[in-house]
Amino acid sequence: MKAIQVTNYGGPEVARVQSVDTPIKNKGDVLVSVVASSVNPVDIKHMTPGTVQEIDQFPMVLGWDIAGIVIEADKDSAFQIGDRVLALHPQGSWQQVVPVKEDQLLKLPEDIDFIHGASIPLGAVTALQALRKLKIKQGETLLVTGALGSVGGYAIELAKQAKISVAGLVRNKEKKDLRRFI
Repeated sequence: MKAIQVTNYGGPEVARVQSVDTPIKNKGDVLVSVVASSVNPVDIKHMTPGTVQEIDQFPMVLGWDIAGIVIEADKDSAFQIGDRVLALHPQGSWQQVVPVKEDQLLKLPEDIDFIHGASIPLGAVTALQALRKLKIKQGETLLVTGALGSVGGYAIELAKQAKISVAGLVRNKEKKDLRRFI
């Protein structure tokens, strides 16, 4: 199978398509054929020398977000071959097949395509973690900078569900209309 491996620190030129062994499914895992993944800022930081995110050993497969199709699961699994799924899979989604613990998988709704599905996990989890850390309560207002970005968009939606007032900021004057969020 193929994987995109980072072979050294640097820019995009250090990410290479390589042949690697297909992972083995352990009990409780679901093997997922990756249809789409994403590139997140944390991936770029891992590739950049001198950042907090250091690579322990080269080559390394990066990537956090997976949208794909189940190709193998345990008999008693909640997932079946052919199910569309998504997962947050730190360090390792840039490959054709990934083993994922069953409790870390979600079914991808039919009305969300794989490309959009692969943009959900890390952005949504980051927004949720930020809101939990802030401990904002009903009646307070959340200011979201970068409101049109992935994390900002999820923060707005999660705050709305929690009945928290939201104010959003965007940098680009062309994108000042936030009515779809409020």
